[in-house]
Amino acid sequence: MKNIVVLLLFFVGFQAKAVTSADKFHLFSDPKKYTKEQYREIIRFMDSVEALVPEKMKSVLARGIFVDFADTGGSQLIYPQCDLSVENLKQKADTVILGHVENGLFTNAKSISGLSVNKNFLKDIYAGPAAPKRFTCGHKDAYRMAQSVVLHELAHLYDFMETKVGEEADVKKACEALEREERDRDIKCRFQAGNRKSVSGSMTYLNAAGWTEKGLIIKKRKNLNLALDRSPDVYEYKNPLESFAVNFEYFIMDPDFKCRRPTMYDELRRHFDFAPNANVPCTTSTDVYLSTAQMDPQTNYAVDIDPSRVYEVDYLFASEGEAFMSRWGHAMYRLILCAPGKPKGPSCRQDVAYHVVVSYRAMVTDLQIDSRKGLNGDYPSRLFILTMNDTVDEYTKGELRNVISLPMKMTTEERTLFVQRILEQYWSYRGSYYFLSNNCATEAVSLTYASKKDLQHQMMTADDPLELYRNYIKLGMVNPKLLDNKKNAKDQTYFFPAHTEKLYKAFGALQAEGPAKFKSYKDARDYLFNSRATDRRALFQALWSDKYNRDTQRRMTAYLVQLEEHIQRVTEAQFGKVVADRFAKVQKDTSGKTKQMSDGAIKMLKLTEIVMPENRAAKAYGVPLKTEIKPLSEGEKKYISDTLQTLTDGIKTWAFNEFPQEIEEMKHVMENRNELAKNLIDLSKRAK
Repeated sequence: MKNIVVLLLFFVGFQAKAVTSADKFHLFSDPKKYTKEQYREIIRFMDSVEALVPEKMKSVLARGIFVDFADTGGSQLIYPQCDLSVENLKQKADTVILGHVENGLFTNAKSISGLSVNKNFLKDIYAGPAAPKRFTCGHKDAYRMAQSVVLHELAHLYDFMETKVGEEADVKKACEALEREERDRDIKCRFQAGNRKSVSGSMTYLNAAGWTEKGLIIKKRKNLNLALDRSPDVYEYKNPLESFAVNFEYFIMDPDFKCRRPTMYDELRRHFDFAPNANVPCTTSTDVYLSTAQMDPQTNYAVDIDPSRVYEVDYLFASEGEAFMSRWGHAMYRLILCAPGKPKGPSCRQDVAYHVVVSYRAMVTDLQIDSRKGLNGDYPSRLFILTMNDTVDEYTKGELRNVISLPMKMTTEERTLFVQRILEQYWSYRGSYYFLSNNCATEAVSLTYASKKDLQHQMMTADDPLELYRNYIKLGMVNPKLLDNKKNAKDQTYFFPAHTEKLYKAFGALQAEGPAKFKSYKDARDYLFNSRATDRRALFQALWSDKYNRDTQRRMTAYLVQLEEHIQRVTEAQFGKVVADRFAKVQKDTSGKTKQMSDGAIKMLKLTEIVMPENRAAKAYGVPLKTEIKPLSEGEKKYISDTLQTLTDGIKTWAFNEFPQEIEEMKHVMENRNELAKNLIDLSKRAK
């Protein structure tokens, strides 16, 4: 009996000692497996990792973690192959097991006390950090890579602890106090009930990392980013758990992480209350490049959107259009940049020439938009940067759609995060554009997630631009009352009306005061779309006869300029569609002049990819450093210019032969515009 008591006391004492020891986070291994010299290096290695772990993670894990250097299975080629293609990188990520945490069906994830590291790292650990094997990608050397593997697995262990912070911790506590029926009705409670992770399951992390719910019926978290070449490790796209673990590695170890992925850095900084490398200066680029139909390799299309230069951010909404992909409107954002040398202030809203528009669009590399591809997600979705003037003209003049531009309620910090997210998405995001489920609105809301961290904003969704607009109003982010006074709204650049009213007013005046032949057209639409250039010229000549005084001639000519300008836009757009239709019909042919021209047009589209700076950035992740953006060489500029000229000349010659009537009509429209402009100038001079 006495022996039993002694044994019990010994056991209790051992347990008490073990618990005391386990209260403090530390890493340890089995010294019996190694020589003294080897284990000394292992201890030094584990100490170096411990020094990197945030205090919050240490306090939550609060136990000894056994590190087993073992055969983890899979390929033994543990080092990164920096020159691999994206597809090969994906394949390698699925076959190489660098580390492992055992979390089986019956395992209590909160009490896992060990992790495995691929034993092939031991030779690098024994060699020490002084002269490691070096790489041009990833964590740059083998010793740091081994450290990152331990950090990666520790991130999993921490994730399993279900440690909530901030508002999510408050919601969890509040939901636990509710009756079951009340919890089931509350959307925040339902989400928290399904969130069994510390970080990877939190709403703010899922949104920051791009794991959004997709699916028309069955909703599932997906990451649609296809820009795997701009990832530090494609393994982050496997699932949200691995996404967090990969980002945690770089958050801790890469001094440039806060510059290359600033909004993810902010997310992890908030969670851990820890800011590694906080004082490292950022040399990342804040330039974006205008997307333009004019592809001139000699022109610099860069625009600096450094957050410190942005006075305000507007939600920019184009009303619904007639095309299938436009019937729900279009969601964009407008960055209010002040004119050079001008201090930030309300008057910067008038500097429209310097404002840029941020617009998610389908990147169409076909010669015509295929609605079926748009429905199936076969077009890449990417962020386009446009000038405000071009955007307003595109919608108000080209498509006769109203444009609303309302300031978004943001703090300086929120606006900074918003613009930083734009830079991240511009350089590192290529999604899949679905007209119905992953469109401009669903993409646009992701920028808001980066800046508005409260759950009400984080749980906001929108299937179309109008719904997003209504949600912003509901959450108090935009104020629709700014549109009540239309004159003030136009003066303050909150509202840009479609030119429909102007065109109808112009044609109404011509019918009322001009030559009688204008009344042969039913209305402005009939005149704009059904009249021919030569018939209209006869009307111009009648107006300029002695029958009308010069003041009437001047006013009527000004109206005609507006109408002819719109006709030119429509005529050129229709001709573009005719050519695209002809090209599309011959794609399956293997010979013929039309096929050659079609191939030439596709080659022109390919050349735009070379000109795009995002395709010329050095291989790295996130927002590139300024030194990583390779400018076009003089030789490349000349090649592109010469090739474009040759292709353009060939297509022009072909078009003149294939579409003589359409070319002749466009020629007459241009002559009409020139003649109208000349006469308007002459009449205006005589009136003085």
